[in-house]
Amino acid sequence: MKMINFFLSFVLLIVCTSPLLSQVNGPVTIEGKQFKLNGANFYPMVMNYGVELTRQQNTNWNNSYLTPYVEYGVNAGPNGGPNSYFFECNNLNQCKNDIIADWTYLVSKGFNTIRVAGFYTKFQDNPNKLFFKCRESYMDLEYYINLDHFTPVDPGCTFILDQYENLMQIAEAAGVKLIFNLIGTNSQFTQFPENNNDEIEFYNAFFNLLASRISISPFANSVLAVDLWNEPCYEDESNKKDKQETCEIVSTWYNTFKSFGTTPLVTLGTCGSGDIWFYDPGVLKVDFFSLHIDPEWRAFEDKTDPAIQQRAISRVYDELYWFNKISPYPWIVGETSLAASANLQVLPQGGANGTLADQSNYAQLIMDATCSCGGSGFSWWWFQDGWWLKDFSEPHPAHWGILERGYATGVAIAEKPIVNTFMNYTLPSVVSSCGPYPISTSSLQSYIPTLTYFNPYQHPAYPSKTIKGILLDQDGNPIANAYVGGHTFVGKVSGNEIHSFHRFFTDAIGYFEIIPAPKLLINPPFPLFYGELHTLLLTSAGGERRKFSAKWLSSTCSSSMPAAGTSPHTWQMKQTNFAYIGEFINIYVVNGEYRDVEAKNQLTIENSIIYAGATSNIRAKSEVHLKSSVHAQSGSLTHIYCEETNINCTNYNSYTMEYKLPGNPLYNEEVDKLFLELQFNIKKGSSGFTATPNPANSFFNCIVNQMKKRRLTC
Repeated sequence: MKMINFFLSFVLLIVCTSPLLSQVNGPVTIEGKQFKLNGANFYPMVMNYGVELTRQQNTNWNNSYLTPYVEYGVNAGPNGGPNSYFFECNNLNQCKNDIIADWTYLVSKGFNTIRVAGFYTKFQDNPNKLFFKCRESYMDLEYYINLDHFTPVDPGCTFILDQYENLMQIAEAAGVKLIFNLIGTNSQFTQFPENNNDEIEFYNAFFNLLASRISISPFANSVLAVDLWNEPCYEDESNKKDKQETCEIVSTWYNTFKSFGTTPLVTLGTCGSGDIWFYDPGVLKVDFFSLHIDPEWRAFEDKTDPAIQQRAISRVYDELYWFNKISPYPWIVGETSLAASANLQVLPQGGANGTLADQSNYAQLIMDATCSCGGSGFSWWWFQDGWWLKDFSEPHPAHWGILERGYATGVAIAEKPIVNTFMNYTLPSVVSSCGPYPISTSSLQSYIPTLTYFNPYQHPAYPSKTIKGILLDQDGNPIANAYVGGHTFVGKVSGNEIHSFHRFFTDAIGYFEIIPAPKLLINPPFPLFYGELHTLLLTSAGGERRKFSAKWLSSTCSSSMPAAGTSPHTWQMKQTNFAYIGEFINIYVVNGEYRDVEAKNQLTIENSIIYAGATSNIRAKSEVHLKSSVHAQSGSLTHIYCEETNINCTNYNSYTMEYKLPGNPLYNEEVDKLFLELQFNIKKGSSGFTATPNPANSFFNCIVNQMKKRRLTC
């Protein structure tokens, strides 16, 4: 097979366009990173809105009906405290009309999609079953609707599916699209797939029923997407799975929905870098991701520091930038917020809390940054303030809404200034630069609010306790935007140890510096690991994991921490680099090896060789670029084409919870030198040719002496 110099070019669609309101009569699809509705560009502007099931006193569960979340409305929610809930509406038709009114109101404020929050099945262990948790209308008590998802005519399943149908009908009446959140509770997921007692299989069976119902519903086009799981980083309690297992779980559910058609789309509510250790966005099969990220402060940060809020927002920018770099699929912001209220003072100011002006400004900034960083849609958490979590000691979770609560019967609902921000927002017509440009390692200690990518918490220099490293992939190329996590013991509060967890990212050459969090005040004697890193985690999107811990010992991590205060350590780690836009250099597929080189949408390869006896598939959906430094030798089998590509879970079957000792030698496999005999057929009229340099170790130029010199790469 002769050398290939291959170039395919397609037109890419611009992501950020003017937002369009929903037209429910068509399905939402996605082309590249652009959502489409009825052939036009569509930018999802999403509000998270809570929905519940309730029933009147002394009635059966099959008389339950949909209602807005108990804390919505003028007089609803807690009456005299957070332990006495009641609903504002009290019958099926009134509650339905209240939902329609709220959703119609949101359309008038610039939203075109509702993410239905808090409405999902739950799993109970021993005996294993799925159920739906509901709230009594007359007191703060719960009741349950049990689901036998293996019985086609089960009354519980039929009733719940009817409620999904009702939500779709309400969405059509209000003129909005829907995203259904399907799992949002703590789970184990420790078996896969084994038998019908497995939680994964229970959910999958119900998903099969729901997908079937949506596919035949006259209101099917109202469903933009199903969100498989809300924030697995918080909800998966097992913490034992490897990346292949989580890939298989999500792929199973994805394939179930897709067996009934290409729509609705499938998403997952990821915590971004917080998910990468188990639920790595680089290995999960979806149509698009929903990124959940909020500004927050850490225990070692001074709440009175006037810069704390800007630093927290800068870290949100960092996550947007990082996610766009590593995600193989399009993404939207699925949840974000900043708490503020005119009725109660939200303290401390900074981080996730602020003034009404802070909240409004944050919404503007984060919407612009989402578009600038390559996002395809935006969501806000959430509709109206309440007594969420029933916690008065730290009230900020209750104040993420765009509407106030009076906290007293009869006090009218007031719009916060953020409502005008959403109503007047116009997306940029041209993609601008992303906010958080990564900075050079020489500038790590310089505080620039929007440049915190390599030192997100702006830790002061601590050279003797700083761990430095360089991450390389199996081909010896640097791994940029890898995840570096660390635990620091920073002090004690009321006798309890305070550990700070923080993350860093690698730069273009795979380099990182992880600096311990500053120490808090503590009385001597100082305990072990005080003020130094005692745990280190290394991984990347689609990459294996390395874990070191001198404090939390287990069979899955090294008990020997890499030395701090030294020259950089170097680790070479396996990585399957499946990206939306893939860029590969220095790929060498050797004799007897089979290797796919893929990307989701666009692929560029340079300085790479497929050797004789090797097999390689080179493919992406829209574009494949092979530069002149890419070579396929005679005797290799090389396929280059454009087609749909997706995550292959078996690519990660060796990514167990692995660890390597510090100083582990690099894995360098030399490719055997090959001596090739080349024959050239020279056109008549040529006076000969020369090859330089000669002899050559890798590449040489062939110059054919004709009327014009033609330079060929051989």
